[in-house]
Parts: sequence; structure tokens; C-alpha cells
Amino acid sequence: MFPCKTQALAGLLIAAAMVAAGCGGGGSSRAPAPAPAPAPPPPPPTNITVTPEIDKTEIRESEPELPATLSVSLNEAADADITVTFAATGTAILGEDYDLGARELTIAAGETRASTTITPIPDSEVEGPEEATFTIESATGDVAIAEIAPSITILDE
Repeated sequence: MFPCKTQALAGLLIAAAMVAAGCGGGGSSRAPAPAPAPAPPPPPPTNITVTPEIDKTEIRESEPELPATLSVSLNEAADADITVTFAATGTAILGEDYDLGARELTIAAGETRASTTITPIPDSEVEGPEEATFTIESATGDVAIAEIAPSITILDE
């Protein structure tokens, strides 16, 4: 009965569907939305490792003038300062049997090493040998911490 109106309505429906689908229609055309920018690649894994070491295996309580050296080293220089904090455990008591020059060491950017001293504290007690073990408690920066815990024996004489 209304063939022209039915055809016109069908044409409008098709045009609306094409516009909604981004196919243009109705005399206008839209450019497709730009693709999102790709995500930046993840940073490479760190290849810098911090390692603790002690230059002696033992020190004598009677020789505080001959301390040991506790060092941390990097296998390659870092672009920023790396601060390392030590934990001390063992039968030797920090502040009673020995002094640690610093519990925190900073390796300056571009450098690979920092050190402190382990100095025995003389006393009159007869104690026998005591041991101190040092582990890296934390390190700033993007470094791996070596699973090494150097120890030193403090001999009582």
C-alpha cells in the first residue's frame, strides 16, 4: 500500500547501520580511529650484582689496630648511587665484641666498591673464639644481591 515509504524507511535503516559501523553513509564519511600507541618495552633485567666480602678470616681481640675490611662491590659500575645496608649475626655481638665502622655503605655512581672496617673491641673476659656473619639486608637501585654471607672469627687472647 505504501511501497515508496517502505523503501525509504529501509534505506534510512541501512544508512544508519552503515554510519554506526563506521562505513560512512548519509553523505558523510569518518576516518577510522587511530590505533593505540604500542606499550614501551619493559626495561632489561639488571645485570649488576652487589657482593659482600671480608679481607680476613679472623682478627684478634688484642689487636684493634689491625681491623678487617668489609667491602661491597659491583660487577660493573651503576649510573646512580647504590646504598647497601648490612645485617650482622653470630656469636660475636656488635658494639660489645667488635665495632663496625658503618652498617650502611654507598657505592657512588660510576664506582664499583665501598668499604668499612670491622674492629675488635678488647675486653678482660675470657670468651673463646666468636663469629660474626654479614649479609646484605637491602640495596637501593636496580641491583641483584649476591647470596653470600661472609664471616669473620674474633679470637680472644
